[in-house]
Amino acid sequence: MKETSLPRGVQETPLGQYPESWSVEPIGEIFEIFAGGDLRKAELSDVQTPQHPFPIFSNTLNKKGLYGYCSTFDSTGPAITVTARGGIGHAEFRDGKFCAIGRLLVLRPISNDDCEFFAAYLNNCVSFANESTGVPQLTAPQVAKYLVARPEFREQKKIANTIADIDSLLGCVGKLIVKKQAIKTATMQQLLTGKSRLPKFGKHPDGTLKGTKQSELGEIPEDWEIVRIGQEATLVTKGTTPTSIGRSFTPDGINFVKVESILESGELDETRFAYIDQSTNNLLARSKLQEHDILISIAGALGRAAVVNKKLLPANTNQALAVIRLKNNSKLFGDFLFHYTKSQAFKDKVEAIGVQGAQPNLSLADISGFPVVAPSTEEQAAIATILSDINKDIQTLEQRLNKIFEIKQGMMQQLLTSKIRLVEPETAPAHDTGE
Repeated sequence: MKETSLPRGVQETPLGQYPESWSVEPIGEIFEIFAGGDLRKAELSDVQTPQHPFPIFSNTLNKKGLYGYCSTFDSTGPAITVTARGGIGHAEFRDGKFCAIGRLLVLRPISNDDCEFFAAYLNNCVSFANESTGVPQLTAPQVAKYLVARPEFREQKKIANTIADIDSLLGCVGKLIVKKQAIKTATMQQLLTGKSRLPKFGKHPDGTLKGTKQSELGEIPEDWEIVRIGQEATLVTKGTTPTSIGRSFTPDGINFVKVESILESGELDETRFAYIDQSTNNLLARSKLQEHDILISIAGALGRAAVVNKKLLPANTNQALAVIRLKNNSKLFGDFLFHYTKSQAFKDKVEAIGVQGAQPNLSLADISGFPVVAPSTEEQAAIATILSDINKDIQTLEQRLNKIFEIKQGMMQQLLTSKIRLVEPETAPAHDTGE
């Protein structure tokens, strides 16, 4: 049988084809591996202080395993920690002095190898198998047997630096999102309470500043009023679960919106819709949704809100969501009401009502009786536009963050398996022809 020739500079290994300059070796021949120790509670601090400067890492994944801080250390980076119990096999690069506790393995390089490279490699190219009959766990001898691909140090470093550059970009975009969200929160607090007025609306015709007055919602501008949602709506209703009337959900069909379909941001996540057929939709005529309807969750995660847009239709919903349909001549502008549901005043009201019963919920009467500030509809529209623009900026940044993350994942897979090289492959020597 004719052997398939490999490309020049490529070798066949137990892990597949790799450059000849890469080796494939057990983790135990590259790293010294030892388990985390026991926690001495007397040394523990929840915050970092001069007396407790060293981070403690455990096998928990929250905050990258950060457990607290202590006065002594038992490990010095560069090193890698690997979770060895529960969610096994999660690797993190560690630098500096630290303590490892619980079911956390520490991998310390025996020679000149880049821990950042291998942390990425372990997370993306190694599938640690559960080798216990109970709670998933790993031991140092088990981890030591796994094979990994090992480029030369120069290439390890280039790959690690490239990944670090992308992580830095992700961090910058993430900080922009946090900053924009803080701006949104502050802007909402100012505009939705009237503490700050848009220039067009904050003065009398003679140029003097408008004053304030007291209301049940606290101090508000003198030209604002308080209205009840029910007074401004033609409909405040809720839906029904199809199974309660002997009908079933279907694999596709009419969109059926549930509480979990509404994200905290107010966006509707179409991947979390259920579906019903047309006949079921007709039976549930009371809760057929229309464009511009406002949905507010009244069971489960109370107070989540969304606005129904045209592309969602036809659609229906269940009894955990209130459906608000405003009058054509309502004193409330729909998008303003949506943004008001994100305000602290609205959240406080929801919480105050929701905790009164054994099961946290809101009734339709509660929703109808909710007080809402009502500037002129022109001012409401202006406020809603500003807040919507900030939301769009945040969504654009989040989309960019997701795209960069996707690029990073794809690129890492290529770099860590040598499909893409960041160093020039060594030129193979010319064959001696004997001439």
